[in-house]
Amino acid sequence: MTENDDSHERQGLDWRRLGAEAAAILVSILLAFAIDAAWGMHLDRRREWSYLERLRAEFLENREDLVQDRADRERIIGEFAYILGATAARDEASPREIGTRLRNLGGNFRFYSPTHAVLNEIIASGDLGLFRSGELREALLRYDEEHERLRGVETAEQEIQRNVVVPYLATHLETLPWQSDDDLRLIGVRPAPTQDPRRWLSDPAFQNMILLRWQRARTVQSYSAPVLTQVDRVLAVLDSVLANP
Repeated sequence: MTENDDSHERQGLDWRRLGAEAAAILVSILLAFAIDAAWGMHLDRRREWSYLERLRAEFLENREDLVQDRADRERIIGEFAYILGATAARDEASPREIGTRLRNLGGNFRFYSPTHAVLNEIIASGDLGLFRSGELREALLRYDEEHERLRGVETAEQEIQRNVVVPYLATHLETLPWQSDDDLRLIGVRPAPTQDPRRWLSDPAFQNMILLRWQRARTVQSYSAPVLTQVDRVLAVLDSVLANP
């Protein structure tokens, strides 16, 4: 073997060694990336699980509030319906019954005010994408849409209460004698009524006001039904996801 042949052989051995070292370095880098990605995915799954559990607790609490809200509004709708019926049969109505039904007219108003600290955190941080369940993401977005629609009609109801009902009460109606016993004890007085509350039933402005509030309360109730449907859907999906981690 000549000297040149020996030199070429050593060079070939050097290239193989360098290639092996380069491959080892590349594998190490890829392994490090894989470990980092796996750890990142592990952390994402932990965050997702924490969100899921907290979101479920939040929606359960809000569902209870919404169900109570709907029950109270149904009672309020019944109060307005009774008064509207009494306007057609004023002589048959009981003065005390009318006074009692009207005593809370100024505050007879319900609106859904859920706490959404967890949902707002998820949306604000951009972590909605952490949820692997597309069904859950879609359910949350649908809930948000329905809740926004409900807030719109609730705002209209608030404006009627603030701009129509309260000014009318303050100007026309004698409501103090018909307050609850607890309120009268707090006030420290028990005034006797000087008006027959049935006289209010013959005022067209009063009739229109009650009709307007009755209609608006029923509209809000109809808009809150889809919200409850979406709350139940979110909870159902959450239960399914938590049961199948």
